[in-house]
Amino acid sequence: MPTLCLGALFLVTLSAPAAAAGDLYPQRSTAPIVIAYPPEGQSLQASEGQFIMGYVSDPKASFLINETTVAVHSNGAFLGWLPVYPGTFSFLCSLGLPGGATTYVRTISVAAPQTSLPAQPLSVDPDSLWPKSDVILRPGDLLAFRMRASPAGQARCRLGKGAWQDLRETSPGIYEGLQTVAPGAEAAAAPSECQVKAGWSSARALSRGQAALTSAPPLVGVVKNQAVLRTAPGAGYMAYPPPGTRLAVTGRQGSELRASLSPNLEGWIEAKDVDLQPAGTPLPRAVAETISASAADRGSAVRIGLSDRVPFIVTVEEGGLTVRLYGAVGYTNWMVYDPADTFVQELRWRQEATNVVTVSIRLEPGETLWGWQAAFEGSAL
Repeated sequence: MPTLCLGALFLVTLSAPAAAAGDLYPQRSTAPIVIAYPPEGQSLQASEGQFIMGYVSDPKASFLINETTVAVHSNGAFLGWLPVYPGTFSFLCSLGLPGGATTYVRTISVAAPQTSLPAQPLSVDPDSLWPKSDVILRPGDLLAFRMRASPAGQARCRLGKGAWQDLRETSPGIYEGLQTVAPGAEAAAAPSECQVKAGWSSARALSRGQAALTSAPPLVGVVKNQAVLRTAPGAGYMAYPPPGTRLAVTGRQGSELRASLSPNLEGWIEAKDVDLQPAGTPLPRAVAETISASAADRGSAVRIGLSDRVPFIVTVEEGGLTVRLYGAVGYTNWMVYDPADTFVQELRWRQEATNVVTVSIRLEPGETLWGWQAAFEGSAL
């Protein structure tokens, strides 16, 4: 059966329309005070303030955090922004219940703001050097040299035994510079070396991580677990490639691999979720073939014929959704409809860009999309 499923009647508890900000907690708390964020003991960067959110059992009771009144929504949810100070910091919460006030303490750690290193003796902070974790770069990528060192000096960095790059002091004690990886560049993994000079004195340090340069063709990675593509290392979710998806792997940073979806779009995925194939494995490329829609339990099933398991992104839009297939060329001669399907009204496709095929799925007027699920069946989506 087809396996891109569109649900007319998916469970509301899983995929109802997004809640308003105050509806994050639709049921009132049974505990007097619950802190959902920040978690106990969390270490935060230097900041003058911090969000704190959670919920209370009685939304009509007076609620204070560190003697500041915090507004509570009618369902008990609250969101506050409060000043914090470096070191061990506590949020003292107090809820004025009819039987007497109850308190709760949430403790976190706040880093102290960085101060400039002393002018003498000259010094370099090795923890500030790029890269902080191992990376693999390709031609066109940037070597983003950065160093925290004694101010008002002359600074430079280099990768391994490569050419030195002069750095500019962008703020007191912070030196930065960019270098583009040249075509044909090849270099074994090596740390960056940074130096600051003033008069006859100098100081230098090596980065914790290492960077390798390669001009070899991208590797192919096959997704082996339920995985997530992120917009940048450790950043937000972009797509959910199912097992079997083939990716063009073009780089690495720490524990994440960079995948090229198109010339203008890349994503990042945990290396543990990918099986790297031998060098020379053909890159993912698919021909989009017949597309069909048919009635399914509680919705419709759309099948997109493909010759390879290429990455895709599903975007929910008003009146339906759109599937973008990357590394794909359209060769769709047939759109097949099921007379029994009363959920999907129309299918459309187009070659949106080089190697990007867009399939648009429009719903019948008045129908509501409660959710969708995607998987491969053979190479078809």
